[in-house]
Amino acid sequence: MHCSPLRGLWLLPLLLLLPKPASATSDFERAQAEFSCKDDDGAADVAVVDDLFDEQALPQVVTERIGRAQSESQTGSEDQAAEEAEAAQAAEEELDPQALADWRAGVERYEERTLEFALEVDRIIRRKYTDERTELKEGYERLLGSADIEERQLRDQAIDAHERFVKDHPNSPYTARRMFRLAELYFEKSDEDYLAANIRYDEMGDLWEQGKLEYLPEPPEKDLRRSIALYKRIIRQFPDYSDLGVVYYTLGYCYSDETSRHLDSGRAEQTYQALLDNVEDSPYRAQAYFRLGDLYFEENQHERALAYYSAVVDEFEEKGTDSFEDTTQERLYELALYKLAWAQYKLVREEEAIGRFMTLLDWAQVKEDRTGKAADLKTESIRYLAVSFSDLALERDISPVEYGISALVGRREAPWAFDVLVELGSILTDQARFEEAIEAYERVQMLQPLHPMGPEFQHKVVVLNQNLIVPDADGAAQARVELTNRYGLESEWFAANKNDKEATSLAEKYILESLQQVAIAYRVKAQESNDPNDYLLAARKYVEYLDRYPFAPNAYELNFYLAECYFWTADLQFKDSTGEWTNGWEQSIVQYASLFGFPETEFQKQAILGIMFSHKYLLEDADRKIEDTPEALANIKPPLGETIEFATVDIEDLEQNYVRSVRWVQREYPDFDNMAGLLFDIG
Repeated sequence: MHCSPLRGLWLLPLLLLLPKPASATSDFERAQAEFSCKDDDGAADVAVVDDLFDEQALPQVVTERIGRAQSESQTGSEDQAAEEAEAAQAAEEELDPQALADWRAGVERYEERTLEFALEVDRIIRRKYTDERTELKEGYERLLGSADIEERQLRDQAIDAHERFVKDHPNSPYTARRMFRLAELYFEKSDEDYLAANIRYDEMGDLWEQGKLEYLPEPPEKDLRRSIALYKRIIRQFPDYSDLGVVYYTLGYCYSDETSRHLDSGRAEQTYQALLDNVEDSPYRAQAYFRLGDLYFEENQHERALAYYSAVVDEFEEKGTDSFEDTTQERLYELALYKLAWAQYKLVREEEAIGRFMTLLDWAQVKEDRTGKAADLKTESIRYLAVSFSDLALERDISPVEYGISALVGRREAPWAFDVLVELGSILTDQARFEEAIEAYERVQMLQPLHPMGPEFQHKVVVLNQNLIVPDADGAAQARVELTNRYGLESEWFAANKNDKEATSLAEKYILESLQQVAIAYRVKAQESNDPNDYLLAARKYVEYLDRYPFAPNAYELNFYLAECYFWTADLQFKDSTGEWTNGWEQSIVQYASLFGFPETEFQKQAILGIMFSHKYLLEDADRKIEDTPEALANIKPPLGETIEFATVDIEDLEQNYVRSVRWVQREYPDFDNMAGLLFDIG
């Protein structure tokens, strides 16, 4: 028993070729009958009969957009719907017209009342919700308002009590402490008054913008006179006060407050320095050093700022930085170390700055491992460490990536080291040093090939190749190929990150964007090499894209290019999606035929010709297999004791398919250049 290997492949083109039958038998059934398998037993040689072409009467439509079998199915559905509509209309005609009109009017009234009821229910629910929400909000506001009023009243009472004590006991051992607390209460009241004044100022600003005010006064400022006066009095009157350090510090803070009318950096500097000179043991010494460093840093006196930041860092490191008395000191050490590194960078001492940034990142990592919380300045430190690598490499005319890796010797296994190299790629991109940024992103993928952000890094390589001064189209195309190969569904990366939905979704997004371009790149390469293997690679990329994105806006065009890739794969053997062995021409017939399921017709001619030539080459290939057998090549006898076995080739089916496809071309495109040669061939 023998069957045409192309019987299933030919069905769709056959439906388009056959003339419309007079009988009730469908074209699909005729196709099945004509391509049925026949037993070899008793089969006689039958010449090919050309009964598919009538010179006197061509069929009306040969290439309908969708196969005729599908059209008949749709027509059946439409006929059924039409019959149901006619039945409904007939039923209506049998009714009394007045009764039918009354019934319809009743239905309309019911629908109107139902809609009114639904709207009324909706209004009631919304009103109830709004009322309850307003009541709840007002209740909370009343509570908060009452709490604020009570707090202000209590503060005012405390101020009165402290003022009386200071007045009645000017030299008491407790007076200094009462005076300091009174100064704090004054500060709180000044701060609250400032916030209220700001609200009023914003309201006046709105009125001024609306033209309802002639002028806008100066913005409000804090009035800290009473607090400052008390701090000075404590320093002058009680030099042996045990908490004199905090008095100096808060006085300096009043002079440093940018919202205060008493802002004076000179006086703030003198006050902080007085703390250091007059108070030998105080937890506020470190903060005074830091404040002085900030004052000089803001004035671009980086050398002086450096000295004060160093003093803070040294003081903490002498005590040990594994633990601190409180979070304030921990935060102060982190800030001082960061500003110290930044000041060194400003002084063009990049290597020292790099060392300090690394020290901060090491400390931050220890803190994160201990507490589970990242240090506040970790991200900034990573960025400015990468900036330092970039600047030093530019100054020394070397690769930023190579310099960064060499500078990280001894710390390459630290979790933050990889983040620095990633940030280096971002810095180089911001500086428009695209070639070096490409190197950075490629290197981080080499260092951690299974990192969840790998697809993002490779996508950046694609974009950077496109953004070069002279865009590198080949580089971008190759980067897309690497993206699809490294992070595709079958990749090691995907298996390692399959539970990370965010990472895999990102990979799929970039791959879908790239697959089409990758397939095009492979096809262009195949056109240059004319290698069937290259065409097969391109076809597989088209298949991968269309499997994931079957409804792409240009799906018709992509399916055509897929068919073309299969066509030029020729007789190369490979396995199809079902695991069966096939070749390029067989697959191209199926793929060309699928184009008739689209509404577009742009590639209709190429599809018909592609099907015809595929059948032609399949037939010629089968002929060669027969002609290349030992007995056909020469009258050679097999060696003694051996026999030669020959496979049956379904030449008859191949010939019929080729004849039909030529007739299809003749019917659709009778002016085809080589039409005479094709007709002679099938003759």
